Amino acid sequence: MIISHDVAGSGPAVVLLLHSSVCDRRMWDAQWQPLIDAGYRVVRCDFRHFGDSPLSDRPYSDSADVLDLLDHLGIEAAALVGASHGGRIALTAAALRPEAVTSLALLCAGMPGHRRGDTLRAFGGREDELVEAGEIDAAVG
Repeated sequence: MIISHDVAGSGPAVVLLLHSSVCDRRMWDAQWQPLIDAGYRVVRCDFRHFGDSPLSDRPYSDSADVLDLLDHLGIEAAALVGASHGGRIALTAAALRPEAVTSLALLCAGMPGHRRGDTLRAFGGREDELVEAGEIDAAVG
């Protein structure tokens, strides 16, 4: 399956924007047009279960989905920009296929395999409760 995505711009340099786990590809709206205007070919995607990408009915890997997307688009190498969960995916994709990654820009990226401590697990649990209760402003505040 190829995850949902947007592609724009005609420049030779490619930037792939990877969203955080509480967003979808729209989180990059403010950066989208300026990057295109600067001459970059820009791609942004929705991970499975986010935005326009469907739920999965079997095990999958977000990093494999990202690398499959690059292959599908005929992009041999790209700069990966990842926020939070997207940064973790960028790191994993770079480790799996370093020749496909020209550079990394990581924003609050988690390290793959890192175990969360009690404080972070409690924070995440509270955030999940707020999202489930529809209190989105409190969850992201």
